[in-house]
Amino acid sequence: MISLDSLDSLKLFAVDPKQRSMLLQDKTLIDGLVLLLSNESETVIISTLEIFLLLSECPEGRTQLIENNYLQMQLEEILQSPNEDICNKAMKLYEALQNTPVVNPAKTNIYQTPKNNRRSNLSKTDHSSSTHNSKYKTILFQLKGLFDKHDRELCTCLLIKVKGVISIIFDMNKSRCTVRTLSKVQPEVLAEAIAKSQTMSAQQIVKNELGEEVILPCSSDQTDVSTDGPDYLDDVESPLADDKAVCRTESSNNRFYSGSWLRTAANYFSNSFW
Repeated sequence: MISLDSLDSLKLFAVDPKQRSMLLQDKTLIDGLVLLLSNESETVIISTLEIFLLLSECPEGRTQLIENNYLQMQLEEILQSPNEDICNKAMKLYEALQNTPVVNPAKTNIYQTPKNNRRSNLSKTDHSSSTHNSKYKTILFQLKGLFDKHDRELCTCLLIKVKGVISIIFDMNKSRCTVRTLSKVQPEVLAEAIAKSQTMSAQQIVKNELGEEVILPCSSDQTDVSTDGPDYLDDVESPLADDKAVCRTESSNNRFYSGSWLRTAANYFSNSFW
């Protein structure tokens, strides 16, 4: 994952208007920064908020940040933080985005709420609100094969590629992963993404009527089982012939950056998230 030194360097980029504009064009980088707002380290959250505040200093930056619904979700979450510095920076960013007019008349500013009760409304948002908000949900997985930092980073790399993933939190002691997503994302899709690692598999954990945890196997877990198959299959008929369940290592940002040292540096920061 990205280091604090890299975040400090990103701040220097965000201060310069020309470099700031280039950073805003990198959607992968912005989504990666949004993901960092759910990091366990308060220092990382503060540094990330400072970068967003710098990006929001220009109208272009505020306009692009408004369109990122995941950022809104993260801001509403961290506004409940007991850390006063985090809350103040998050509210400053929220207010900056709230006061930005929307250029596209077909869209509305999702940050615009009545000024007098905006903070009180956000502060009352419960962490479990995803169960009451049909737009979002939280999925808990038990991971087999999650042992160290490298496994965690690989799992993050695979999950973040799934459209609709908002945040990812790991419990390494219990080998668990909590994924917050849009409501349309199915657990099977996330399990299939994790299975592409070829070293890890996922089972969903839910609670029954008694509040007890129950493990539900995902469909991707059944692909390795073939008890009723024939003893022999020709190579041309092998179900493994078209198997492409591998993790892509190529950078999705290569098409954006080439030539200058600045673009090379920005590409490095973008890749640092994975």
